[in-house]
Amino acid sequence: MTTVADKRLDFIENYCTLSLHVKPDKWSKFATSEETHTMLNEFYEKPDVTTLVITLNPTGQLVPCLGFPSILKNKGVYFVKKKRENITKDNFLEAIIVGDISPSPVEQMMAVVEEVGFQFWFVAHYRIGWPRVVADDVIRQAHRLKNEMFVMGGKIKGKTLLPLPENMAALDSVSEVFDSSLLHSIETIIIDWSHQIRDILSKDSAQPLLDGLNPLPRVEFDFWFSRQINLQCINEQLYAPQVKKIADILERAKSCYWPALKNVFRDVSAGKLFARKSTCITSGGIQKFLLPVLWAWLSGCGLVG
Repeated sequence: MTTVADKRLDFIENYCTLSLHVKPDKWSKFATSEETHTMLNEFYEKPDVTTLVITLNPTGQLVPCLGFPSILKNKGVYFVKKKRENITKDNFLEAIIVGDISPSPVEQMMAVVEEVGFQFWFVAHYRIGWPRVVADDVIRQAHRLKNEMFVMGGKIKGKTLLPLPENMAALDSVSEVFDSSLLHSIETIIIDWSHQIRDILSKDSAQPLLDGLNPLPRVEFDFWFSRQINLQCINEQLYAPQVKKIADILERAKSCYWPALKNVFRDVSAGKLFARKSTCITSGGIQKFLLPVLWAWLSGCGLVG
């Protein structure tokens, strides 16, 4: 049976305490459980059992699992064998890979891309011997993947996040002679920004009606309020110092995408103003008079108490 003095258990305790912020009483209850002992011994002694995952349940108790769970509601930690073998008190440090697992697969993917994949691809040491064309293409695709994850993360939070071009550090030392690759990456980003703004402004508040639904007036109010908040978020990003540098480069280079960037500023500003006015109209005017009528009608129909 596993004991408290077991170095393997101490190792698991230290990582759980660091990552999951487990309190001593919670760990003590977990470590002295027969179910925990049985599961840990299976992980240690059976080569075919390669994965141990420990998660927190809603009450803050630690829950072990042999394998990655199909549903994860809280953060967890994993211990994975590098190869199918027994885990002893002598080899556990070299034989196990440890890490955190997020309840959100997208956030987990973003972390892996940002902290592992992206850093790996950009370290020149790992690209020794690669043809220049291959190395440049890998870096370009890696940066695009990072930006896609960045944009997706914003969508999950209900925000539109504008990705930045490659080699942002090069913007600080840019001279009158512009690097063609830097200019190309900036122009590519301007295209992406234009598409993002167009997608937002093309959405119609009447779409639920066009889809044959019967939305309440609140849907109209929420639509314009959400658009106003989103465009305000975009506007703040457009006035960040990095974007000012991008605008200066496009203007000095006489790029054909300089007017496109100005159009982005114009469309966001106009869209933000229109959304603010629409929000004021719906929340201040229509909502004030229409909602009481609506609730009175619903009450008369017996649909609300």
